[in-house]
Amino acid sequence: NTGTYTLTCAGAGGSTAQSVTVVVEAPTAPTISLTSSATTVAYNGSAILTWSATNATSCTASGAWSGTKATSGTQTLSTLITTGTYTLTCNGAGGSTNQAVTLTVQSAPVPVVTFTANLASVAYNGTAMLSWSSTNAMSCSASGAWNGTKSTSGTLTLASLTMSGTYTLACTGNGGSASASATITVLAPPEAKINIPGSAVSASTYDDRCACLP
Repeated sequence: NTGTYTLTCAGAGGSTAQSVTVVVEAPTAPTISLTSSATTVAYNGSAILTWSATNATSCTASGAWSGTKATSGTQTLSTLITTGTYTLTCNGAGGSTNQAVTLTVQSAPVPVVTFTANLASVAYNGTAMLSWSSTNAMSCSASGAWNGTKSTSGTLTLASLTMSGTYTLACTGNGGSASASATITVLAPPEAKINIPGSAVSASTYDDRCACLP
């Protein structure tokens, strides 16, 4: 506290006094510097918080982070999926001060699906192959001429095809869903023919005892 200090001295000739006043200034309030390496990051991205405090003896985090913090330091924030405000409160003899920084996380990207068939049309009883890949997807499912849960990338051989069909693949991720389709046309089977010298007629003209050649 501020105070005046007086000293009185006495002797044969009397006494005299001298005073001095000492002014004690109030403690300085803490000051904080809190920054982020980025103000906006991609979904699942990362950023680094850096802070320092003066005239502080302790600091505490709140908001999008928590816990007791040193009066200076850094912290890496990884796998960020939501926007948040990071607040740091520091205390000292001069009181308490807080500082905050907001980190904006962009929306999750929408899945992208690539889906193809190696052939647009095949012979009756023929074979084709489906190939697919996806990005930003966590799961995929088939519908249409096929079904079931599928991996996010792969291939599938379709054998002994007898019917045309449209094959659809839908993939889902944090950013939503997307789908792609491929149509395979199966050609009509060839008409059976009977080998009779000098003619070629439909198998339906004769009974089953005839020798039919493709």
